[in-house]
Amino acid sequence: MAKVQFSALINAALGKLGNVVFTTGRFGPVVRKRVKGVNPKTAGQSTVRSAFSVATKNFATTGAISQGAWDAVAANIPKTGKLGKAYTNTGAQLQTAVNTVRQLVGLPVVNDPPAQGGLSPALAASVEGVGATGVVTLTTAAQVAASGYYLIYTSPGLKTSQLFIGSKYRLAGTPPTTAAATTVVITPTDNNAKLAFEAGQDVAVKVVYVDVNGYKVGTWYGRFTAS
Repeated sequence: MAKVQFSALINAALGKLGNVVFTTGRFGPVVRKRVKGVNPKTAGQSTVRSAFSVATKNFATTGAISQGAWDAVAANIPKTGKLGKAYTNTGAQLQTAVNTVRQLVGLPVVNDPPAQGGLSPALAASVEGVGATGVVTLTTAAQVAASGYYLIYTSPGLKTSQLFIGSKYRLAGTPPTTAAATTVVITPTDNNAKLAFEAGQDVAVKVVYVDVNGYKVGTWYGRFTAS
């Protein structure tokens, strides 16, 4: 999917054209490849979908005061889109994101927005993996504070020259962090059998850093060739 900025020659597009689809989102026009939906129904996918569903439904039941509190917090978390346009999420979007993450890392759903600026992990320093065992090792620097969480996403094994598409990321693990320099070890196939890789293949990695209250505080991207 790509975001679009129109010029004087074309100022709007909507619908299907050949193998692409033009549409609009909250932050402007979007063009994406026309594809048929795929539903692999993996255990990991079901877990994420269930957490998202619970979070979405929860916002509708929290009441006007809580919803207004989420709106206020969201309005003070500036974001920048891929085309450089500044924006903020709605309270519903922020609540859904925070409560989805909280469930994935084992925290309870909350009706009111928790405090920001909670303890957060440090950036990842390096990542490697072993094809024979399927084990991925993430080595990080010393932690900023006592604890937090990682949402670790990996791809299936790729050819070393293969261009990676972000949609291939799948959730591989949600380990907590520790206060000192740390090594995080996960086996992605324990969470999703489709994340297998072999020696000599590349694996793309995305690590989302989450503070102790469920807010995403940063993202790190890496890629390794399995030994």
